[in-house]
Amino acid sequence: MLRKLSLLLSLSTFILSYANATVVEAEVALRIGDRTEKSVVQISSEILTSLSMKNESLGFALRLTDETEGNERFETVPTCNGQPLIRNFHTGKKTTFRAKSSINGHKFEKDLSVEFISIKKIS
Repeated sequence: MLRKLSLLLSLSTFILSYANATVVEAEVALRIGDRTEKSVVQISSEILTSLSMKNESLGFALRLTDETEGNERFETVPTCNGQPLIRNFHTGKKTTFRAKSSINGHKFEKDLSVEFISIKKIS
């Protein structure tokens, strides 16, 4: 019974914290090598949102860390095959990793960048 109560409390806490999450809708340009794709994604202050291109192993995981209008900041984590290469990397509107740079033993074969073109708060 105690285990069920603990699980229920944990789940309730998660639901309540997600209910209080700030969410923005952002138009982003993802560039991997010489390819660029624009898309619109919803980014939460509570969970990481994955951003990648078809047939590419590189990408980003994004989370809103500061919702100040006009000065938004994001946790912008480079990923390889969906796995984060580093943690707690906070940036503003643009992040770039150059080809041949290295993070935690991973050497980038291509340039990788994300740019936030427009950001609109939705909750």
